[in-house]
Amino acid sequence: MLSVETIEKKVVEIVSKYLPDKSPDRLYSEEYELDSLSLVNFVIELEDAFEIDIDDELIQSDHFRNTKNVVSYIGSFFKEETKMISG
Repeated sequence: MLSVETIEKKVVEIVSKYLPDKSPDRLYSEEYELDSLSLVNFVIELEDAFEIDIDDELIQSDHFRNTKNVVSYIGSFFKEETKMISG
């Protein structure tokens, strides 16, 4: 299982390619917002980096409102994986 710190570091690295402000609370705001193409590319990079599949319906949800939420969402993939192995 990946640590939260490891996930956050990688997410911030990917976010920094698309947004100048890497603050955990500013992934989406009036000032900094990913356009649709950048959002798709961002999600693809996340999927590749963490070897996960992100449900298209969740892309516009709160899971992608800010960096902290993205980190939590990605972390949930690894928590679920751990449950399946131990359960």
